[in-house]
Amino acid sequence: MAKDPAEQAYEFLAKDRPTVEEFKTLLKHVSFGVLAKRYLSSGLPFVFQDQPHKYLAFREAVGRLFNVPPQHIAVMGSARLDSAQIRANMKMAIRSILTTVPTWIW
Repeated sequence: MAKDPAEQAYEFLAKDRPTVEEFKTLLKHVSFGVLAKRYLSSGLPFVFQDQPHKYLAFREAVGRLFNVPPQHIAVMGSARLDSAQIRANMKMAIRSILTTVPTWIW
């Protein structure tokens, strides 16, 4: 027996990296606002997927640069997605920021 599409969507929403087909199901059954929050503005950005400690260091450094608490710093939009060009650009930007701001965490 096939699962209810809404139930399937709920399971897919729990995944950090749903497949294309799973994401199409999400688009049909979950509001765009929820999807935007889930995949574009919260969680660990793809560029830091294998090194979450560097995301913490990045937020600390950018927070110091702008004199704001690190919890106010977030990577949003396309930088959160998996793309070789995006990863390369983000890594270059991160290196630039972290070499500009002295940090004991890095």
